[in-house]
Amino acid sequence: MSKKIKIIFISAFIFRLVLAPLTQHPDVIDNLNWGKDLRANGLKGFYQRDIPDAGPPNYPPLYYYINLTNQLFYENVKGVLWKINLTVPAFPSNLYLWFESKSGNIFFNKLPAIFADIGISFLIYKIVKELKDQKKAEKSAALFLFLPPSWYLSAVWGQTDSLYIFFILASFLALIKRKWTGLGILYLLSFLIKPTAVIVLPLFIFIYFKNFSFRNFVYTSFLSLFLLTLFAFPFLDEVSVRNILDLYKNNIREVTGYLTANSFNLWSLVYGLAPISDSTKILGIPAFRLGEILYFILTVFVIFKVKVKDHKSILYSFLILSLGAFLILTKMHERYYFLTFIFLALLSGVDKKLRNIYYLDSLLFFINLYHFWWMPKVAFLINILSQNLVEKLLAILNILLFFNLIKNYVGIPKAINRENLYNKFKWIRNSL
Repeated sequence: MSKKIKIIFISAFIFRLVLAPLTQHPDVIDNLNWGKDLRANGLKGFYQRDIPDAGPPNYPPLYYYINLTNQLFYENVKGVLWKINLTVPAFPSNLYLWFESKSGNIFFNKLPAIFADIGISFLIYKIVKELKDQKKAEKSAALFLFLPPSWYLSAVWGQTDSLYIFFILASFLALIKRKWTGLGILYLLSFLIKPTAVIVLPLFIFIYFKNFSFRNFVYTSFLSLFLLTLFAFPFLDEVSVRNILDLYKNNIREVTGYLTANSFNLWSLVYGLAPISDSTKILGIPAFRLGEILYFILTVFVIFKVKVKDHKSILYSFLILSLGAFLILTKMHERYYFLTFIFLALLSGVDKKLRNIYYLDSLLFFINLYHFWWMPKVAFLINILSQNLVEKLLAILNILLFFNLIKNYVGIPKAINRENLYNKFKWIRNSL
């Protein structure tokens, strides 16, 4: 690894550490109080508990192992700081008091996502270097780390989407390296952190089948079932197949039942961003079901189109499916745009023609993250971006971006001019 890329990683890490204490989103309170409850009351029965000042747990088990580990690590660091504070007179006591406070605890809760950001950039570097060259790999890693969406989501907001994204990228690197066991298990770990990974699952399974044997698939499936069970049973009062299935079926879910959760997509274009139930019927079909039908059609299209031995084609297929899911499925949060952002980060390193699209995507994603939270509060931006017309224009831009990517993906030729059309007609006539 070059000195340049090490400097990029270190600079990005320090930059995030500077941003992390400046503000906090209300969402991080859930993480903070989930961790405290797990520390105090343990794993067993966690999904059934009423946790003070936190929403009901709705993430998969591995997410809460990370949450608990981080809380334990925080308490150990706090203990070390306290001992230093007692034995070293020059140590600033106010630093310990801040670290012990709610703000210090929240800052520490942002660290897993910050480390995951660095891990993602390293995987982007490795993948682009594998598919292209060192120079493009360094630029791709740097762009991911310093374009606003990545640091705004992890260091400023405190969201943890980077954790599951890291394992999705690791599974893609395993595909490139032909590591069939690692491919399946790494993808499963992504799902066990956040179920958003499921939106590319059909394509993932298809590519796995085409690249590896059925025997490999069966082995990986049994290993995955074992891990699903292993991670679940410490949370259960009584271990049984039924209880394990119920844990994943009843608790791992999207709690909002709205058409859109602040996402600039098809539903916000038609209905706006008001909290409208996704059971609203369109031509007699519930909106959520219509979204699933459209997603199924898109998935079939992508599966027929993907070249399973071409890594660039696979990346492009994941990109199309992830952006399509964001645009047409209901209950989409703005954060679910992250998958699209990641696949474009990779593809723009492999194909420079996509670099400008990547910049546009980054801007749209950042605006969507900023929208409704308004941090930092800039009055004229809030006024402009709150306008219904502007919200719809941003949704239209996302849709146009999708169709432009579809055009590139399918390889639709440019419009034939009149002279070329005449020459083609003349050739056909002469042939006859």
